[in-house]
Amino acid sequence: MGDERRGGGPRPGAPPDRARRARAARRCVPRWRRRHGPRRLRRALLRHPPRARAGRASRPAPHPRVRPGRLRADAPLLPARPRGEGTRPRLLGDLAAGRPTPGHREPQAHRPPPLLRAAGDLARHRLRRCVPPREAPRGPQRGAPRRPARSAGVTVDGASVAHDVHELADVVVIGSGAGGAVVARELAARGRDVVLVEEGSFLTGKDFTGDPRSMIDLLYRNRGLTGALGRPTIPIPLGCCVGGTTTINSGTCYRAPDYVLDEWVGRYGVRGVDEPALRPYFERVEAELGVRPVPDAIYGRNSQLFERGAERLGYAGARIPRNERGCLGTGVCAIGCPQDAKQAMHVSYVPRAVSAGARLYTRCRVGRVLLSAGRAIGVIGRFTDTTARDTGRELRVLARHVVVACGALLTPALLEKSAVPDPSRMRGRNLHIHPATRVGALFDEDVRGWEEVPQAYNVHQFTREGIFIQGQFVAPALEAPVLPGVGASHKERMARYARLGSFGALISDESAGRVRAGRGRFPLVGYRLGAADAQKLARAIGLTAEIFFAGGAREVYSGVHSRPVLHSIDDARALQTARLPAADFEMMAFHPQGTARMGEDRRRAVTDSAGRVHGTPGLWVGDASLFPSSCKVNPQITIMALATRLAEHLAADM
Repeated sequence: MGDERRGGGPRPGAPPDRARRARAARRCVPRWRRRHGPRRLRRALLRHPPRARAGRASRPAPHPRVRPGRLRADAPLLPARPRGEGTRPRLLGDLAAGRPTPGHREPQAHRPPPLLRAAGDLARHRLRRCVPPREAPRGPQRGAPRRPARSAGVTVDGASVAHDVHELADVVVIGSGAGGAVVARELAARGRDVVLVEEGSFLTGKDFTGDPRSMIDLLYRNRGLTGALGRPTIPIPLGCCVGGTTTINSGTCYRAPDYVLDEWVGRYGVRGVDEPALRPYFERVEAELGVRPVPDAIYGRNSQLFERGAERLGYAGARIPRNERGCLGTGVCAIGCPQDAKQAMHVSYVPRAVSAGARLYTRCRVGRVLLSAGRAIGVIGRFTDTTARDTGRELRVLARHVVVACGALLTPALLEKSAVPDPSRMRGRNLHIHPATRVGALFDEDVRGWEEVPQAYNVHQFTREGIFIQGQFVAPALEAPVLPGVGASHKERMARYARLGSFGALISDESAGRVRAGRGRFPLVGYRLGAADAQKLARAIGLTAEIFFAGGAREVYSGVHSRPVLHSIDDARALQTARLPAADFEMMAFHPQGTARMGEDRRRAVTDSAGRVHGTPGLWVGDASLFPSSCKVNPQITIMALATRLAEHLAADM
């Protein structure tokens, strides 16, 4: 069969040219292969060239060319042989195209690291979605770069996720409130790949029944029991759903006053936030939300009587601008608008972000921001069921940028838990709130405050002092606990509920609290109302009572434990100068802000003027935590304007 013996060398009697070729070939074969190499390969190397057929001239035998460590053979020495799909390679030229030998391992295709691999054969980039093959260019488009068309995003309910989910994105945004929803929508509209993560569920008007108890359980964080520990403990209601607190507020849309913005620039060194610089962002947000003053059709008797009293006293006031389209004045703004007329984030910016391609994950509690080499690279969250219990499933998102927009109470706690560096040592400090007391009044005529917008009129005469007085009518279940009296007297006052008016006395505080990460899900919030702020709150309550009496009220329920019922305008004026302890007030607070304040000096500020966290590239803050001081009015529009500005800076960085 062959021309070579097992011991090596040509067979006796072989032609001399063949002997010479055999010795040359043997010198090129490694020593370890001479005894154990495949004999078939060596036989193939030593075969004669094929004989010339009849009528054809035979080709001359090639001169063997030898290189150290390898054999270079010409085509005549290795003639092509027909083979099928399953034919074993017999020639040296066949080995490159054939099946690899057992000792050879082909390089494997790149596999993503375990952080990117999803369980259950989940696609890397999308949830159960395959990327279609790229279409070949045709005609004049050949050779030109083509950007694939962006499809609409998806909304995933975490309670229905049955496996871990891993995502890749340009930007991941934590929180869908006034800050996070705006950032997600603005970036998605610019073509960025955005993942939006929300701890609460996605609810709309069809889910809102108007029942206060059940809606508070459904829409409020900790079922309405969040607050700041101190003397006294102050409740701070927060939303926990898509849209955040914008879903449960009254839709009031005030721009931060010019003098507040000037203070941020001059005192705190924030760049680009003066009124001329922010005006285009304010106008853009107001156009998106349809902001306008309360129309006559939903401007009820409660607001009219209070406006009459303010005009008699010469106090400046005006109808409140609100974000609504088609409001019917049902009076249940604080427990979800059943008509979805209030343009909260779950009605406006979040659906627009999803339509632009953003992916929304609801019922997902983010527990940590991922860091690598000092840079933010993503987040890890846990999905929850309809009762807010952990399902055991995980969401991991890797992104070039991370935007934390959880609100002023949750953002600093998340950054602390994630071990994000804090060179300023100001993270979690500088907590400002708007302490408030609801003031009621009894009139001789029917008021029927539930048939209008709860927050329709505002007295801005004293805003520079840090006092603003706004409508705040609530349902009987929420009014009863704060009305004075017990037994028959309390029952009598509740029986006259149709004749009750109600407004809120709010102050912009000088005191400051602190937020720290706790052992549980909710952070530790500490706040103590100072004596100056307590006196300011007493003045605000006295002014509210004075306006009620000027508007025709018979008696006023002040919310002050030591003076629960005021019987005349003189009692109201005496309260304005009273010095009362903080524990003497029936108090709650709104609009937490300032716990990750912005500024260019990293020794005094947590972020820069655009929202970048000092010392951690790729990490941004996009909520009311940015405020260096109290904005003195309802902050929603200011948060949204700053978030729009943040999105522009972030898009420019990418």
